[in-house]
Order: sequence, then C-alpha cells, then structure tokens
Amino acid sequence: MEKNSKAFSGYQWTYFSSLQEDPIRLRSESFIAFVNWPALLERASKKRKGTSCILLPDIGIGYNHMVRIVQFIDGARWVARLRLPPLARADSYKDVLETVEKIEFNTISLLRQRSSVPILKIHGFEARNDCDMKVQLATVQFPKIGTIVSINEDSTYQQGPIPGLGGPFDTASEFFQVWAAKTKFGITDEQLRTASGKYADEIVLSISSFPKSIGDLADQLSVCDHGPFSLCDGDFGHNNTIVDDRYHILGVIDWEVAFAAPWDIFSDFPLAFQQSHLLSMPRGTTTRTAVLRAPTSDNNLQTRKST
Repeated sequence: MEKNSKAFSGYQWTYFSSLQEDPIRLRSESFIAFVNWPALLERASKKRKGTSCILLPDIGIGYNHMVRIVQFIDGARWVARLRLPPLARADSYKDVLETVEKIEFNTISLLRQRSSVPILKIHGFEARNDCDMKVQLATVQFPKIGTIVSINEDSTYQQGPIPGLGGPFDTASEFFQVWAAKTKFGITDEQLRTASGKYADEIVLSISSFPKSIGDLADQLSVCDHGPFSLCDGDFGHNNTIVDDRYHILGVIDWEVAFAAPWDIFSDFPLAFQQSHLLSMPRGTTTRTAVLRAPTSDNNLQTRKST
C-alpha cells in the first residue's frame, strides 16, 4: 500500500480509543501487550531485503482482527492484520479458524489473478497449524455454491463446504433449503423481546417464521438456480474497506467468509457508501439487496470435481 499525499491525510481510526472498559477493549489491550511487535517488524524487514521499518501508532480494531501499519524507510506501508483471540471460545474454534484462514488466502489469490478488484498483495501469511468491485466480483464465477478450499497445480480451484451449512451445492434451491433448516437467530427470544419493546410479539413471530418461509419458497427464489454462481465477499462493509480522504477505494480486506453464492444474495452494499455523494449508488437501509441476473458471457472458472 503506497501513501498518496494528495488524497491521504492520516488514518481515521477512532474506534479503539473510543472504547469503554468493556470486554472488547480489555481483549485489545491484552493483545497489544502480548504480541511480539519487534518480531513482526523484523519479519517485515526481511520480506523487503532488510529495509528498516517502524510500527505506526494507529490501531484499527474489528471484532476478529487488529490492524497495524508498518512503515518502511522508503515510505512504503504494509498492513499487518492479526487475528484476535475469541471473546467466547467454542470447542470447534481452532478447526473453524484454520478453515476460514485458508478460505481467505485462496480467495484473495483468486481475485488478484482473475479480477481488477483492488485487493492488497499478501507479502506474508501465517495460519495457526481499481473498478466497480461488485461488478468485478460478478465476473468471478463457479459451477457450484461453496467456498474455495484449495488451489490446484494448474491454477484451477477446488470448491468445498460452507462452514455451518455444508455443500458445495449444485443449485440455489438446495442452498436455500439447507440454510432454512440450519440457520439460527443470533439472540434468544427473551433478549429480542427486551430490545423490541411494544413490537416484540410481531418481531419475534416474523423472525421465527422467516426460515420456514425461505424453505417453502426455496425453489422459486433464484433467478439462476443452476448457476454459474458468483463470488460473494460475505463481510463487505466499510470496516473492511481501505479508502483515502476522498473515499477512493485503496483496498478490500477480510475475505475469510467468502463463498460462491446464489446471485440473489450477492450484493449488499455498505450503507456508509450508499449514502455518499461520491458513489452513484441508491440510498437505502442496510437491508437493501440488489438482485443481480447472471451475465451471458462464458467467463466461468474451471474447477475439478471432488474425488
């Protein structure tokens, strides 16, 4: 990532400094104290043939990652993105973590080869054991719905299951049926009722009936039931997009939950960008979803069948 002095006045990262004494801040402070930052700088320097570097004071925090900026003596800057420990550890955490890290690495490698989406180059990766981005993502297509689990020697990609759902799926109908059977709302009915006030009965009923409605209509939902299927970021928000002071997009990070998806759930553009006058996107709420129809061009990736 190169600094552009005409369009960049500094990192606008205020979330970490604004945090109160809550679990997220305590986890972040413990993580900062735990990480061997000199070792990180040494590794970055070796990657650039001994070019000396420093760690800038800016700290970016998300739910799963901490981001720091490594600045080299020649002005070049790298993003160091480190996985934070989970706030609540599950028994399957380690296995899930290894899976999503591999998915992210393979997805980034794919997009750098097959699209012009501004993906930052990976200079180093360690697992534990410039265009309309959505249009570009739409050109990266697969025969099935699923994640990217491996890269073959001939540069084709092997698709695999979606964590928590399974697959890969041959049709959108199959995906929606499985989603409806397995999806769980993120909070309990009691918590939802507390947050919903006088609308609690209506909201609880709506949420509880939604998966069944999706399952009942699964074979009618997609405009392209048999694919090809486009690559969906899965976590495309302003918090995972690096921009300069003029909101020109410099890079997109966090591809660990990316998967080839039905066209009908493909584009959920960040609200912060929808409301910017710099982008010709319709204004709307965070629930706005653009239903994209599959293009007619034969720009599909070739993948090998599972053995």
